[in-house]
Amino acid sequence: MSTELGDAPQRLVQSLIAQDTAALKLLVDPDCRIVGPKGFMIDPDEWIGVHTSGVFEQVSLELLQSDIVAHGETVVRTEIQRSECRFHGETIKGLFRVMSVWLARDGDWRLAGVQYTALAADAATAAGIAEAGE
Repeated sequence: MSTELGDAPQRLVQSLIAQDTAALKLLVDPDCRIVGPKGFMIDPDEWIGVHTSGVFEQVSLELLQSDIVAHGETVVRTEIQRSECRFHGETIKGLFRVMSVWLARDGDWRLAGVQYTALAADAATAAGIAEAGE
C-alpha cells in the first residue's frame, strides 16, 4: 500500500457529519486513542456514538492548514481547523490543532489516534492565522 493517505481524512469528516456509523467503524481502528479538546480520553465506540446519536452537531468545519509525514505504513497528519459544534447543547468553537495517526490496514487507512488541542491566539499568529475564530 502506498504511504499516500488519499481521501481517508475527508471520508472520516464526511462520515462524522453524515452520522454514518457503518463508515466510521470501517475508518476508526477499534484500538484508536482519542483525546478531546478538553483533554479527556474517549473510547472509539463512545466517540462514534456521540457523533451519531444526535447529541453532537458539527455546525461548521474549515481546514486551514495541513501537513503529512509518512513513516512506512503509518502517517501522521497535523491540521489547523476552525470548528464550531454543539455538544449536549454547549457551543464549542474556535481554532484547533488536530494531530491524527493513520495506519495502513486491509488495503485502506484506519485512524489509530487523534488529539484535538485548542489553539491559543499567539500560536495562531505564529502559524500565520490572522484571527482566533472567536
